[in-house]
Amino acid sequence: MQRLPVFASLFLYALSLASPAFRFVKTFSTSAAGAGTPDIWNGLTVLLLGWLGFFFLQFGWAANPWYLLSLCWFWTDRWRGAAVMSGIALVFAANTLLLFRQTLPADEAGVGKLNLERLEVGFFFWISALLIPFVWSAVQLWRSQSWHSRSDDRIT
Repeated sequence: MQRLPVFASLFLYALSLASPAFRFVKTFSTSAAGAGTPDIWNGLTVLLLGWLGFFFLQFGWAANPWYLLSLCWFWTDRWRGAAVMSGIALVFAANTLLLFRQTLPADEAGVGKLNLERLEVGFFFWISALLIPFVWSAVQLWRSQSWHSRSDDRIT
């Protein structure tokens, strides 16, 4: 039962890699005003190319290593470490929402631009996968602290 959240989280993470995550609108400076073509990125593409976001002050990809670290802490029942690591992962993941305000280059020549139109289901699978270790660790910490406080009340 203790390991079930890890497997559920990894399952959601795998689903996020196989699902569409972002829907961008690609525009070109040579095209007519308002004309844009949809460009859908799946989770695996985002995972493989996301590190390039650091060049554009987009740090959402950095949530992935922190998430993996949180799972390691989680697996060893170190709830405080797991909660901290997964909390840091969630903060980095929240940076992804800034994509709605950013324009990214779509090619190396700078002719094409990408604007995020909407988040797809893969993004929500990814966020859910990141939330599981955080929530479960927080609950385990709360239970252990409330158990200690109840036993302290009995001693005095």
